[in-house]
Amino acid sequence: MRTVSLAVSPQWVDSHLAAIGQQGVEFRSDPSMARRRFILYSVSTWLMAILSAVIGITQQYHVALIIAAVIGVGFQVFWLINYRTEKRISRVLLSPMGVIHDRLSNGAWQREWAYRWCEIASIDAKVRRINTRTYDMGTHLFLRNGSTVAFPDLTFGPNTLSGRALLQQAHHRFLEFSTR
Repeated sequence: MRTVSLAVSPQWVDSHLAAIGQQGVEFRSDPSMARRRFILYSVSTWLMAILSAVIGITQQYHVALIIAAVIGVGFQVFWLINYRTEKRISRVLLSPMGVIHDRLSNGAWQREWAYRWCEIASIDAKVRRINTRTYDMGTHLFLRNGSTVAFPDLTFGPNTLSGRALLQQAHHRFLEFSTR
């Protein structure tokens, strides 16, 4: 099994793991986290665009000014689409049988996906390497049929790494139970 980061709270994981074994656990996303991320990313995008525009004006690089404006608008559109996706309220239900992901739509829960623990081959972070840096792309469920499903990490709130460790340990613990 993969070693877990030092940011993981073993007490949090153990208490939730025990609750999964008893009656199951429900996690819901917090839309305010999506709002904070949108504001942070938007501000950083516009600061970089303004800095590029100032450099373009002072150095009289009018092409750089146009490119900075286009890139700034493009990133802002991307962050807006990302925000609209993340602000939708999600819930994740963990039980001894498996994991269920629902989204709130028009006041009713709509099933996004559901998998038994025995259908999941592994649970881990999907990473991308760009040059010498490694970027964590979030928790993914790697299924036995070869497909991959992105897990809504925002449902764990600030406990993303602990949530990932909880999923891994729940998968390990309840794998045999879910085949019955």
